[in-house]
Amino acid sequence: MCKQVLNRVSIALALFAVAGCAIILGVLTGHYDNPPGYSIVTVFVIFTSVVPIGMPVVTTTVLAVGAREMAREKAIVTRCACKHAPN
Repeated sequence: MCKQVLNRVSIALALFAVAGCAIILGVLTGHYDNPPGYSIVTVFVIFTSVVPIGMPVVTTTVLAVGAREMAREKAIVTRCACKHAPN
């Protein structure tokens, strides 16, 4: 189930990034009359910056789904009987 959620979120972020970059490319090329090479480089820089921004969302989603599955299986430890030995 975690892989399915991760795949869905990753695909949604990628589609959002591609759509946004396509819009930005159209605006830079059409409205501001920038050369196509400049516009493509600018869009590439924006697209590569979107990918790391999405990683916290994906990580949080995967951790939340994993915690839910562990809670369903009653595998979450609330008390630990072991003692911590100082080093």
